[in-house]
Amino acid sequence: MLDPRLPEVRRHVIELCVSLVDAYGLDGLKLDFLDEAAVYAGDGAGDVGRAMAGLLAELRRALEAVRPGLLLELRQPYTGPGMAPFGNMLRSVDCPRTRRPTGSRPSTPRCSPWAAPSTPTC
Repeated sequence: MLDPRLPEVRRHVIELCVSLVDAYGLDGLKLDFLDEAAVYAGDGAGDVGRAMAGLLAELRRALEAVRPGLLLELRQPYTGPGMAPFGNMLRSVDCPRTRRPTGSRPSTPRCSPWAAPSTPTC
């Protein structure tokens, strides 16, 4: 797992994601590494959550500069208000207090017929 507290890691993730969007004309990305950074929590080297929020803020700005309105799915087993500034697409199963299986609800809050969970991962 890449440590989001390191500037070179943040730079690498941002450059990779921007290059994918730019080179392939992608309308969206799925980021599914967010929870993995928790392995660094408590190691005394700094706040992983704050570093991840910084990475996501920088990434969102960089992606918006290349493709305004880009769909960004933050894949994790929960969602909350902390994700709102960064992601704009989520799986319905990731919403708290849902009881129906995925597939019986829309997969995105945008409700666009084209907004489905994306496959490219960075």
